[in-house]
Amino acid sequence: MKHNEKYHLWLGHYDSIEEYDKYIDIDGTTQTSQLAIDLGFPYRDKELDEVYGLTCLQPDFRYSFPLSELFFDMPVLEKDIESIGDIYRRYSDKPPNTYIFLFNGRLQFQSGGVFGKYFYIGLFDGDKSFDAGLL
Repeated sequence: MKHNEKYHLWLGHYDSIEEYDKYIDIDGTTQTSQLAIDLGFPYRDKELDEVYGLTCLQPDFRYSFPLSELFFDMPVLEKDIESIGDIYRRYSDKPPNTYIFLFNGRLQFQSGGVFGKYFYIGLFDGDKSFDAGLL
């Protein structure tokens, strides 16, 4: 696994692409995103995306996927899927349609923290065969 063998995971549910984009995209005035600010980075730049391995899934509103499909081709170990779902359901009754992975185990975040409409799920060991460099 490139970057780090651990990853931070957030799950969320967005009802519109405009709402999602407002949180994720870089604002032309501030040159950062609300996501980057919430993560503790002053700017959303190559360091956050490349060095820390930030990966976000744009929601697809046509479908509702089980977690096993939402995490297809991602580093989530099969043994963790049920507990990830249990943790998410503590915070939301809407099915998750988007995620954030941050491939850096050295960073720390508060369990249950709210980031836009994302909930911090936790720090997990990743599948060692996963190559984040392919994202």
